[in-house]
Amino acid sequence: MAKTGARVHIYGDYDGAGVQKAKKDISTLDTQAKGFSKSFGSSFAGAGAAIGAAFGVGVIGANVLDFFQSSITAALADEKAMRSLEIALQNVGAAHQVGPIEQFIDALARESGVADDQLRPSFQRLVTATGDVALSQQNLQLAMDISAGTGRDLESVSLALTRAFSGSTVGLSRLGAGLDANLLKSKDMDKITASLSERFSGQAAAAADTYQGKINKLSIAVDEGKELIGVALLKAVDDISEAFGGTGGMADAVDSSTQAMADFITGVSMSINPLADFLGDINKSTGSTFDFVDILKVAYLPFVPLIR
Repeated sequence: MAKTGARVHIYGDYDGAGVQKAKKDISTLDTQAKGFSKSFGSSFAGAGAAIGAAFGVGVIGANVLDFFQSSITAALADEKAMRSLEIALQNVGAAHQVGPIEQFIDALARESGVADDQLRPSFQRLVTATGDVALSQQNLQLAMDISAGTGRDLESVSLALTRAFSGSTVGLSRLGAGLDANLLKSKDMDKITASLSERFSGQAAAAADTYQGKINKLSIAVDEGKELIGVALLKAVDDISEAFGGTGGMADAVDSSTQAMADFITGVSMSINPLADFLGDINKSTGSTFDFVDILKVAYLPFVPLIR
């Protein structure tokens, strides 16, 4: 088994000069070790920042752990939203449409530069209100056109359309879409959506073709990549959990390992206390004054990498 740390031997008779030289040598070693540790840490952080920037998380101090954590968070949120939409489709008798709808949303996100975490809940509202998958697809695209044309966020527009399908056109009147008041009072959604389509058709496509739209598309591709990595990480955790006999077995293994570490730390602490008392007695008997912490570093230097 490979050993970590460094072993330091002190030879010679005990006297004040010897102790002072030992302290000086230890201080030099400690300074050099800290310098190496700082340099290595900075290099690793720099590499993490570079990786983070490549995947669209280029913030100061970004590192690999942050990237993996954000990937897992994105994957979990995406899974939750997909599951919610799946249930909504089942509730309107369209369980067989889950796969095609997910493909539709994915393609729409990549073409428009509008993230699927905006598209999916908007579609879910519409399909819940209308009970019609094809009609909801049409109105989701209409909502995107209205959003691009009015500057209103997609959530507000889709919510206004959803409420209009349920009988309340007040939300549509507040969008600034220029709809005729009598048309809104009629609550005829075929005529209302036809009028909206005439006014805003092509707005989403035009927005997607701008520089901002192209940047949004690139961001979507990066986010999709992060979600895939997050799914892979979650799958790895699940595989490890299964190897331990499922979630319960994994939890037991974690409990055991943490208890072992706690016992180890307790053992080190109990062995340090007598040594500290011994060094204190030396101070009193010789009248010498020195920092026994430096001497403890000599005795326990092999444990430093573990403790830090």
